[in-house]
Amino acid sequence: MASKPRMQHYETYCRAGRLYKDRGGTLMDNEDPAMQSQAIPMYQQSLSHYLRGYTIGDRHYYPGINAASLHLLVGEPQESVDLAGEILGGLTTSSSENKEDNIWITATKAEACLLLGRFADARTYYLRILDSPTCRLHHRASMKTQVRRIFASNSVYRTGFVEHFLMPH
Repeated sequence: MASKPRMQHYETYCRAGRLYKDRGGTLMDNEDPAMQSQAIPMYQQSLSHYLRGYTIGDRHYYPGINAASLHLLVGEPQESVDLAGEILGGLTTSSSENKEDNIWITATKAEACLLLGRFADARTYYLRILDSPTCRLHHRASMKTQVRRIFASNSVYRTGFVEHFLMPH
């Protein structure tokens, strides 16, 4: 009997995590509270996959920032803050090799700042991305979806960020 193939690359876990996260998002968007209640187990499955990807991926920012946001979505705000701080601290401007990575690294910094309540910094990073000539529709769509999930999970983030985003500094 052949053994089941094992997922070994962090991106494989990230893809599995994305499937559960998207399913959770679909359930959360439903107006039926019974359907919405099923979102949390989906988010927990997603979190498990992203954390595994983060562990085997040498603490790569991609699974890490997704795990940080998912901690918030499953009701673990301190774990979210801790991991967001770790991710933000690990990113450097020299850590990218191409323009696509630059967009995602900046988006990761923005999301980490949002999770940390550093709304002015998040605003700066998001505006930097939106002003970039390399920013494409899929970048915007991905960031918008993630920010909406964060806002839906905690009104403090929505209120604080909107105040900083709409007010010139």
